[in-house]
Amino acid sequence: MAEHEDISRNAIKILKRPFKRLAFYFKHGLSSGMSASGEWLIYNAQRFSPYKFRAYQPMPWIGLKTRKRDESTRQRWRAIEQNLGIDAGTALDIGSNLGYFVLRLAEQGFYSIGIDMAYGNVKIAQYAQRKAGIENAAFSVMAVTPDNIEILPAVDVVVFFSVWHHWIAAYGLESALRMLSITWRKTRHVMFFETGEDTEIQRFGITGKPADWVRSQLALTCTDATIRVIGEFDRGAHQKIRHTRTLF
Repeated sequence: MAEHEDISRNAIKILKRPFKRLAFYFKHGLSSGMSASGEWLIYNAQRFSPYKFRAYQPMPWIGLKTRKRDESTRQRWRAIEQNLGIDAGTALDIGSNLGYFVLRLAEQGFYSIGIDMAYGNVKIAQYAQRKAGIENAAFSVMAVTPDNIEILPAVDVVVFFSVWHHWIAAYGLESALRMLSITWRKTRHVMFFETGEDTEIQRFGITGKPADWVRSQLALTCTDATIRVIGEFDRGAHQKIRHTRTLF
């Protein structure tokens, strides 16, 4: 009788195992201990999400297409590639989204770091990196603030797209300018910069061309920089009203 009871208990334990694991997922989320499964689940959630504009970069390494920013992202990369000026080095993408520019730079021979405050974006980036077999890249979840910006590493290339206007909204123009100055100080060779120009029109009541105002702020904070426009690109957002943004 005791032997039959032991067999029954073991059978029940085996049957309960997958349900316990599922309960663990729900309770603890996609933890680092389950990173491979977690990345796959987040990736597939992104593929079928009706809100794909929130993570707007294409991921050709894993067959991920997004709704409206695929081509404009590729156009930006072509502009970056043509204006790097160096063949290799180190690179940092602040607000890296799914990591498209990080992985492209890594393919070019740069050791590239991507930071993004969205955990799901970083998990998809890591999933794509592993699928592509790209070793010279790293991703981290981080929200850059006035208190921690100094810990960012000094690198040869900085990609800084569609983040600065969020800093203005969160910390005010004065703090955002100081953070921009620190970012430039940590740039050894070139920084590629773009911000939400339509946002600046609304916030500051700019009557002239927004790109001219952005250039003036760059000139104010990025001392000794040579500032050039290397393209104007579709914002590619989900709204019906479309704006272009200037890539410096």
